[in-house]
Order: sequence, then C-alpha cells, then structure tokens
Amino acid sequence: MSWGGQGGLGGRGGRIVIGCRPFATGWSCQPIRAQRFRTETKTSRFLLKELDSLRDLNAKLQEQLLQKQKELQRKDLNDQLRQNQNEQQIWSKTTELVEQLMEAQKEREQAMMSRLLLANEERDQALLTAQRLSQAAANQ
Repeated sequence: MSWGGQGGLGGRGGRIVIGCRPFATGWSCQPIRAQRFRTETKTSRFLLKELDSLRDLNAKLQEQLLQKQKELQRKDLNDQLRQNQNEQQIWSKTTELVEQLMEAQKEREQAMMSRLLLANEERDQALLTAQRLSQAAANQ
C-alpha cells in the first residue's frame, strides 16, 4: 500500500488505495488498479510490437531460406548437367576410339587379304609355269 504526497488518501481496510508519483508538473495520484492496468497495457503493447518484429524477422529469414534453397537446387542441377556432359564426352571419345580401332583393324585385314591374294596368284603362276615346263620336257 502506498500513501501519497499532496492530498493523497491512503487507508486500510476497504478503502481504495491511491498511489501517488511525482511528475514534472506535480504529483499524480491514481488508484493502484489503474496503474497496474496501464502497466499491463504497456507491457502488452510492447510484447505485441516485439511479436510483430519477430514475425517480420521470421518472414525475412523464411525468404532468405527459400532463396538459399533455390540457389542450392540450381547449383545441384548445374553440377548434374556438368557431370552428364562429362559422361557424354567420355562416351563420345570412347566411341571415337573404338571406331578408329575398328577402321585400323579393317585396314590390316584388307592388307593381309591383298597379300594372300597376291601369294595365291604367284603360286598359281608358279604352278602354271611348272606344268608348262613339264609338258615341254615331256614333248621333247
């Protein structure tokens, strides 16, 4: 309980307790319930402002999170694209190498066939010459 200064009433038992505080213009005496209500109202306003500022901060953080998630997804897609391009280059080079090996093998086989055909022609020519010489010797 508080007893005030100038003209402040105070009492015990059943009376309204008046709380008096000094201000620049003089003394202010109000019932304690009104002071408590004003204090609670100020506290409520403060808490509501704080809640609003926290909601704003939360919204900003949500937006930043969304931007970071989009950025991360974009980086993941770019990495996957690079990986696919690298794999495609590897397959392309492998295919090119296999084609070159097959072409070289084909050229070797053609060269071998040419040598075999030439050897067969030379053999046939030698046999023909041997037959002619045999016939010529038999005729003499």
